[in-house]
Amino acid sequence: MNLCKKNLVACVMVGLVISVIGCRNPSKSGRSTSLLSLDTVPKGEIASGGDPAKLCAFIKDNGYFPTNSYPQNTKVLFSSSYEIVENSAGQGYGIVGADGKFVQQGNTTSQLLLCPGASSISGGSCSWKINGEDGYAQLAYDVVCNKKSRVGGSVHPGYSRQSAKLVSYVAATAGKTVSGRDAVEVVLEGRSSKARIVFAKGVGLVATVFQESLSPAGTAEVFIGGSGSGVLGE
Repeated sequence: MNLCKKNLVACVMVGLVISVIGCRNPSKSGRSTSLLSLDTVPKGEIASGGDPAKLCAFIKDNGYFPTNSYPQNTKVLFSSSYEIVENSAGQGYGIVGADGKFVQQGNTTSQLLLCPGASSISGGSCSWKINGEDGYAQLAYDVVCNKKSRVGGSVHPGYSRQSAKLVSYVAATAGKTVSGRDAVEVVLEGRSSKARIVFAKGVGLVATVFQESLSPAGTAEVFIGGSGSGVLGE
């Protein structure tokens, strides 16, 4: 199922994650966990945070998006829910494979959550590409930069406000965490949608949270561990 089925905003933003990782059916039977969060601590404002082009340049020039690829075996955590926040969301984990695609290693709840093209019921090799010019990391950066539809300083379609700040962060799901001391958190907000996208210095994309409150409502999270000064949770 794809959350963008009925809603354009969800299709543009939440669907970037959900259509990649899939959804679980609504159920209260999943084993809940408190590890389902993205917590940030502000460390400073970014004056250019409301302008996609200037913010994009700041992120690139200051080493917060040095690459759109990660080393093999980099940790990847993801979750999906039909609610804005729900502890019984489907949660899974895995690594970046040698080919730059996601390799799912398991789920931590009874809500089955599989990546597209999974080679087995428990996951395995998937068709979700994370690395490269056509991968997930580059896609998230392009959304922040509004590269697909820039008109003056306007933000990505479906959103009316964009802001950014320097932060430290801890991201957790699937019983695991990634964290870092030096990162940029970008927040995109619209009438029914919100996105939080985090880039760690020396690493690149480390976290995305996409939320949609209209039908079909949902939340999708992807957290990535890397190597470098920005990420500690290896």
